[in-house]
Amino acid sequence: MRLKLTLNCRPNSTLSLNYQYALQAVIYKVLERADPVFSSWLHEHGYEGTGEKKFKLFTFSPLEGYPYFIDKHKQSIIFRGDTVIWQVSFYVDEGMEKFISGLFQNQIFDVVTPAGRIQFTVQSVEMLAPPNFSTTMRFRATSPICIAEKDENHKHKQYRTPNDVNYDNLFFGNIKDKYKSVNKNSTNDAPTPTLKILSEPRMKGLTLYKKEAAETTKTIGYTFDFEITAPETWLRAGYDAGFGSNNPIGFGFCEVLKE
Repeated sequence: MRLKLTLNCRPNSTLSLNYQYALQAVIYKVLERADPVFSSWLHEHGYEGTGEKKFKLFTFSPLEGYPYFIDKHKQSIIFRGDTVIWQVSFYVDEGMEKFISGLFQNQIFDVVTPAGRIQFTVQSVEMLAPPNFSTTMRFRATSPICIAEKDENHKHKQYRTPNDVNYDNLFFGNIKDKYKSVNKNSTNDAPTPTLKILSEPRMKGLTLYKKEAAETTKTIGYTFDFEITAPETWLRAGYDAGFGSNNPIGFGFCEVLKE
């Protein structure tokens, strides 16, 4: 399910360019107000995948507010107007959709970053109609898609580019694990899923601020257009939960490319 939130704020409000952790905190707070047990479980554990993998199964779009000004020197964004659009996407059962949609109604929340704090008031919440899923679809990554894997020669996971030999396998393995984390008994495998890159990938390395800049982490992802052939159920999992990893901090949010 995908929600479109229309937010009101004070004109000329400022945030750091990398506000992902602050938005993630907002989502957890909204869920916690309704169900503290579920929110705590989602934050600490999430849905079980293969091995040690855990999935939070939500993602979100960048904030869209026009006009805006980006100050590269201060690494900040200033929203000149008083209206901002934010989309939040969850991979949940249909029975949960109206419940989650109602949680965001009439909310007032603060987004806090080192460059500034904005208080948003939710003016409206719209549940967007899902796309007509088919086995072959085209998408545009509006936030970077992050693919990483463990490497015995490195202490930390290594970020992969769309041109790497094993990128497709990692990409589809991630989608399959997300789908099966919710559909435990599914045998819906794809014998030959394919990924076709349609545009030049653009790397985006983000230093993400966590806990109001008390801690930072560097994450690398790529934005690009792509065509994917796989079971419709897999495509829905990627569309709703986000493609790739680090989805709960806004990575892998994609829009369907229209013909």
